[in-house]
Amino acid sequence: MKVLLPTQVLPYPPDSGPKVKTYNVLKYLAQSHEVTLVSFVRGDQSADVAHLRRYCRAIHTVPMERGVVRDGLAMVRSLLTSQPWMMVHDDRAAMRGLVDRLATEQRFDVAHADQLNMAQYATRVSGAFKVFDAHNALWLLYKRLWQTMSSGWGLHSRKL
Repeated sequence: MKVLLPTQVLPYPPDSGPKVKTYNVLKYLAQSHEVTLVSFVRGDQSADVAHLRRYCRAIHTVPMERGVVRDGLAMVRSLLTSQPWMMVHDDRAAMRGLVDRLATEQRFDVAHADQLNMAQYATRVSGAFKVFDAHNALWLLYKRLWQTMSSGWGLHSRKL
């Protein structure tokens, strides 16, 4: 099978829990499947990409820049559109374009979203079976945050 694996961080080096887990999933999938990794990168990670090439059919990266201004704009966009901040925060036109281009150039059998914020990219791969890998309980932290924060501009708290 051909697998598209979008990740929020490059899974090498395996120096944190999520990266250890994703690195091992990648190695396991590569034993029987053709894996195309698409990942955000921070700075020069060319040596890490070179290491991962032994497991991947192809690797494509998109630079991820963070900052107070960008985070603030994401918050405003989230409030105006009612989209979750976490999704808006990691929504990048370059990643959307890359995934769209890859999905038109080849057929993927599986789009395996590594964590919630990457699901927005996996869903763009039409015809592929979608896998959502919520390997850490980050969703639980966001749920608790949502339950305890006021909604909108200071309105009452929400409870599930």
